[in-house]
Amino acid sequence: MKETWKELKQSSRGRMIYLGLLLLLGLGYMGTEIRKVKLSRSLGSIEDLSKADVMQLDSLHGTSVGLQIGLLAIIGLYALYILTGPSASLLTFVQVHAAVLAVLAVIGLLLALLFRASVLAMIQPLAGPAVIIGAVYFFYMVRQSFAKPAD
Repeated sequence: MKETWKELKQSSRGRMIYLGLLLLLGLGYMGTEIRKVKLSRSLGSIEDLSKADVMQLDSLHGTSVGLQIGLLAIIGLYALYILTGPSASLLTFVQVHAAVLAVLAVIGLLLALLFRASVLAMIQPLAGPAVIIGAVYFFYMVRQSFAKPAD
């Protein structure tokens, strides 16, 4: 019994690290978007931009793209892993990830209002993961429709 509890505890710790990483990537993306908005407001017109300003904006853009790809890759890889498991795992995956995306969307909306940033820019990185979650849910529904009923 101790080994089972230990395995469960380690599994829960792994899931918490995974969810923390998802939130960190999502919030990191939003942070870089806010930084880009603040920087572009402080720079003024396009004609006044120096090479250093352009390099800084380019660096922030690269960071935000990297965070967006990281978020998409982690959810996509976990989805591929979970697709081989039982149906209950698929439904749990969909529910947990939908909740995480909803939390990130609300935070993004609030940050967009607070910093007068583009709402679309704040929630854009959630579109790809939402498609993955929708595909996993579709797969779950198809699997359930072809499952043999229990006697």
